This record gives sequence, C-alpha cells and structure tokens, in this order.
Amino acid sequence: MTLRERILSVYAGQTPDVVPYALDLFHWFYHKFHLPWDLDKPYMEPDSDLIDYHRMMGVGFYFANCASFYDSTYAGDVEASVIRDESDGVEIVWRYETPIGKIERRRK
Repeated sequence: MTLRERILSVYAGQTPDVVPYALDLFHWFYHKFHLPWDLDKPYMEPDSDLIDYHRMMGVGFYFANCASFYDSTYAGDVEASVIRDESDGVEIVWRYETPIGKIERRRK
C-alpha cells in the first residue's frame, strides 16, 4: 500500500498493511542544507522543498510550522512572551509567567 492508501483505509474503517506514519525531518533538513528557519513565527506557505525531501526519503509528509490557522490564548493572569536575541547568534526564548511561577524554553 502507498502512504495515501494507508491513510484512506483508516478513514474507511479498514486495516492498513502497516500503521501510517510521517517522520519529522524539519530541523535536520534545515540544518543540513544551511537554510534559515525561525520557530517563533508561522510559515504562511508550505515549504515545497521540505515536503519533496520527505517524499523522496519515503517518510511521509510534514508541514513545518503551518499553524497560522489558530491563535493561542491564556488566562488573564498568565503572561506569554517570545524573545528573539541576535546578539550572539540567534537565541529564541519562550516564557510563560503565572502567579505561582514561570517556565521558559531556550533555543540557540
């Protein structure tokens, strides 16, 4: 079965030959080919080269950061921020602050 046939069989209530899956080669692909990428913004159009690479490798498909179809909202006492620092390379910090504490994630 092809990947498409597997997915369609699941929707039709049938059992595919193997479980349909898609690997996420996004980070690896952009690093390998020295392409600029930014996790703090949505991509408005799918990256055709990335999708073609997934297809060529036979690992399914992946839409990198095409999440512009929704908004995240938080309770009034939660402050969410994204900070981009380019003083020493590029570092992105996602921070969430609440009345009981804060958590952050950094990517350089």
